[in-house]
Amino acid sequence: MKIGYTLASEERGPKGLIATAVKAEEKGFDFLGVSDHFHPWTPIQGQSPFSWSIIAVVGQATSRIEVFSEVVCPIIEGWPHITVRRLMLEEAVEIIRELWTGKIVNYYGDFFTVEAARLYTLPKILPPIVVSAFGPKSAKLAGRIGDGFVSVVPSREVVEPYEKASEMIGPKYVQMTVSFGTDREAAKKRVKDQWPNAGLSGQVVSELRTTEYFKQAFDTLTVEQVTNGVVCGNDADEYLEQIQKLKEAGYTHVCLHDVSGSEGAFLDFAAKELLPEMQD
Repeated sequence: MKIGYTLASEERGPKGLIATAVKAEEKGFDFLGVSDHFHPWTPIQGQSPFSWSIIAVVGQATSRIEVFSEVVCPIIEGWPHITVRRLMLEEAVEIIRELWTGKIVNYYGDFFTVEAARLYTLPKILPPIVVSAFGPKSAKLAGRIGDGFVSVVPSREVVEPYEKASEMIGPKYVQMTVSFGTDREAAKKRVKDQWPNAGLSGQVVSELRTTEYFKQAFDTLTVEQVTNGVVCGNDADEYLEQIQKLKEAGYTHVCLHDVSGSEGAFLDFAAKELLPEMQD
């Protein structure tokens, strides 16, 4: 099992994200995930830096740790139905792979057109394309077109369809949201205040358009609803138990995401209590 840490661009500005990345590497984490959103989920989260610049700087500021984008913000006109979005994603990945050949690409698809395009500067080793999925249909697509898979669903519900559809099963990432602190009730309240999106699931997560719409949805949720499945407090056994469940679901990489506001303390705790127990 590989244990990573999420650099949540919704909650931190560039300097804070980079400082956290450096400390996570020093503490022994295996990898970093970076979220990419044009807006945060809610106004109170308050941040949304350009994640690709963050990834580049983290690559320079660290020496060992791997970095990947947990989600990429799509820049398209409108917001079509999920079926259409899956088709668009499949076409986009096909274009990326053609461009990565270093040859001149002419592509005329149902959604995208590329004419006489060539990438001259390519890395020696091409990066894997990790595809996100919240449901079985998207998980099957991830298996067909991706080199890896990422989700927040803590069960076999999406892992199994990905595995069945994949000819060569790649790394399977899952984000695990936690709220660290010595006061369990305060840690739970912090989730409600700072990361209420933990309480939403299903298609609504990808259909609401603005932070205000999300806030309206979150305001109806209770603390218990929001923290269902979120480890709160400082009991190492509870963290390890949840990580073990994710491992049993088939995930190979767990990306811890602490919303306590005390990331430094959490990274210290994880390095001492979690990493030695769960890392390969």
